[in-house]
Amino acid sequence: MIKFFSKIQNILIMHFTLFAALLLIVSGYVLHWSVYSAMEEQLGQKLSSAASSVGIIFNSEEIEFLTMESGTRVTDYFRKKLMRMAETINAERIFLFDKNGRSIIDTDSTVRHQEELFILKFYPDETENIFNGSACHSIIFKTPENRLHMTGFAPLFAQNDIVGGIGVEADASFLNQVAVLDKKLILIGVMGVLAAALIGGIIAAIFTRQIKKLAGISGQIAKGNYNQQVSVKSGTEIGMLANTMEHMRKNIIKRQDELKALVAGIAHEIRNPLGGIELYTDLLSKQVKEKKQQEYCTTISKELKHLQNIVNEFLNYATPKKPLRSICSLKDAVIDTIDMLKTDIEKKSVSIVTEIPDSCRICADESHLHQILINLLRNSIEALSDDGKIIIRMENYNDFVRLIVKDNGCGIRSEIRENIFSPFFSTKENGTGLGLAIVKSLAEENRIKISFDSKPGIGTKFELSFKKPNQD
Repeated sequence: MIKFFSKIQNILIMHFTLFAALLLIVSGYVLHWSVYSAMEEQLGQKLSSAASSVGIIFNSEEIEFLTMESGTRVTDYFRKKLMRMAETINAERIFLFDKNGRSIIDTDSTVRHQEELFILKFYPDETENIFNGSACHSIIFKTPENRLHMTGFAPLFAQNDIVGGIGVEADASFLNQVAVLDKKLILIGVMGVLAAALIGGIIAAIFTRQIKKLAGISGQIAKGNYNQQVSVKSGTEIGMLANTMEHMRKNIIKRQDELKALVAGIAHEIRNPLGGIELYTDLLSKQVKEKKQQEYCTTISKELKHLQNIVNEFLNYATPKKPLRSICSLKDAVIDTIDMLKTDIEKKSVSIVTEIPDSCRICADESHLHQILINLLRNSIEALSDDGKIIIRMENYNDFVRLIVKDNGCGIRSEIRENIFSPFFSTKENGTGLGLAIVKSLAEENRIKISFDSKPGIGTKFELSFKKPNQD
C-alpha cells in the first residue's frame, strides 16, 4: 500500500477517481431525492385535489343524512357513486369520516357506519389540517402487502361548516420507477468513475512522463554526464524546473571547463621546470662520487617521476585528445600494459592470469585504451597485498566483447562506490583522484560501457564492453 502511494501517477489517478466518485454520489443522491420528492408531491397534490372534488358531489342535506343513517338504499347509492369515482381517478379507497374519527361512508365494504377509523390515528397532523380547513396528503407508506400507498385529505363541509373529512387512498407503486432511475444512475456513476480514472491516468502519464524524463537526466548529471540537454516543453512548474536544471547543467559545464583550464595551466607551469630539474638531477648524479649523494639523486629522480605522473594525469583529464578509433588487438593492448607496469607487479609479487584469444579485435583509440587499462591495473595492484592475483579475461557475445579485470584485493566500501568515478575523489593518501575519472571519460569517448562490482575483503571486478568492429 505504501509503495502504491509512493508514485505520483497513482496518487493523481486516485484523487481523480475519488473526486469523480464523490461528485457522482452527491449529484446522484440529489437527483434521486429531487425526482422522488417531485413525484411524491405531485401525487399528494393530485390526491388532495381529488379529495376536495369528492366533497363537491355531496350537498349539505346528503351529508347530514349520511351521518345519521346506515344501510339504506341511499347510502348504498352513494357508496356505489364513490366507487365509480374511485375507478375514474384510480383510487383504491375513498372514505368520509366525522370529527370524531368515525366512518360516514366508505368504499371498503368491510368498514361499518360510525365505525372508528383507527387508520386516522396515524395521521394526527393531517386530520388537524383538514379540520382547520386545509387540504393535505400523507407521506408514502407501505401496506401489509408491501405496496406503496398515499392518502390525500380534504375537509368535508355541511352548511359551510367543517363536519368531517374526506380521504382518498391510491397506489403509489409508480414511485418504484425511481429505483430504475437509481440503477441507471449507478451505471452512469460507474462509467463516470472509470472515465475519471482513465482521464486521471492520461493526465498523470503526461506529468509523470515529464518528471521521469527529468529524473533520468538528473541521474545522468549525478553520474557526471553533462552532455544531455534538459529539454521539457511545458508551461507549468515542471517546465520551470527543467529550465532551472538546464541552467544548472550549463553552469556545471562552465565551471568544469574553467577548472580544467586552471588544472591544465597549473600542470603546464609545473611541467616545464620539472624537465629542467630532471635534467640537472641526471647531470648531478653522474658527477657525484659518494654513495650517500648518489642515493639523494636517486630519491630526487623517483619523486620527480612521481610528480611527472601526477602532472600527466592532470593534463590527460584537463585536455584529453579526441579519440582516433581504429581496429586493434585487445590481447596486444593488455600485454603491453602489463609490460609497462612490470616493475609494480614484481614489487608486490602479483600473479596475473590472462585469458584473451589472439583473434579478438575491438574498435578503440589505442592510446586511450592503454590509459584505461593502465589505470585499472594500477588500481588493482594498489588494492592487493603481496602475492595477490589479477585475472584478465574476455567474454565473447553476439555483438560485443566484454573484458573483465578482476582482483582479490581489499574491495571498495559501499559508502564510496557512487563517488569512485568523480574527479579528485580519492581514498589514497597520495592519490590525485583522477585515475578512474579519466577511465570513465575515455571509455565514454570510445563508446565503451564500463561497470564494476566489488565486495569488501573479497575483491573488485571491472567490466569493459566493446562493440565488435562490424557492429560499431
